[in-house]
Amino acid sequence: MKDLLKKAVLFGVGAGSITKDKAESFVKELEKSGYFDEKEGKKLVEYLIKQSMYAEKQIVASVEEHVKKAIDMMPLATKQDLKDLEKKLKKKK
Repeated sequence: MKDLLKKAVLFGVGAGSITKDKAESFVKELEKSGYFDEKEGKKLVEYLIKQSMYAEKQIVASVEEHVKKAIDMMPLATKQDLKDLEKKLKKKK
């Protein structure tokens, strides 16, 4: 049951957007309602923060990958292209 609740919390608040304050506030409400004792609540907060950090890293990696692919598809000159062109221009002088 508690594992299912953890998953529901992560889904509901968005794993990548949860802050420590949000997690602590939410868990305190669960503690008041009797779902968790203080020890379990602290574990849940740690778990939520770790999951949030993991999700954030995954999102950043995915965005970086997509941006790199988009740039690679564009007909842009690379640094090496510019160096080669500079060498050619110097030879023609």
